[in-house]
Amino acid sequence: MLEIGFGSGELLAELADCGWQVTGLELSPAMQTVAARRPAQRSAHSARAAACVLAPAQAMPFAAAAFDTVVATFPAPYILQPETLAECARVLRPGGRLVVGGLWVRLQNEHLRRALPVFYADPTLGQIEAIAQHVRAAGLHAYWYTAAARWAAVPILIAQLPASGERM
Repeated sequence: MLEIGFGSGELLAELADCGWQVTGLELSPAMQTVAARRPAQRSAHSARAAACVLAPAQAMPFAAAAFDTVVATFPAPYILQPETLAECARVLRPGGRLVVGGLWVRLQNEHLRRALPVFYADPTLGQIEAIAQHVRAAGLHAYWYTAAARWAAVPILIAQLPASGERM
């Protein structure tokens, strides 16, 4: 599994602790440093190393078809750039998935949603379709899943590379 833009490394460490063979890609040297300290903060019996690579998501230094899954949580807008999506498709194995959570958050409380529209505004159907078009242009099938929490719903984009021989 590849995590793009791993930031502080929390998810990266959790994935490694759960037994995933995980690699992290992060462009920020400062966040690389923060994440490098994270395993030392975890208990010795649960810490498992994850490979961390300093590189842009638009030019990943990995072989084609190197990962079953690429994940990005609460990503910066670069995740939807055509170059980034093309790189995700390139590094995924046939049938592999790109999972992007946190492109936006939908507050469950209507009063909070009205008070915080800048941070928690619902996307328009046009914005959702534009995202789907970018994903399709990269050769991936796109669909949405919504994860619910007590106070919010987080739409998760799942984009799958067709399996060998499968058509889009």
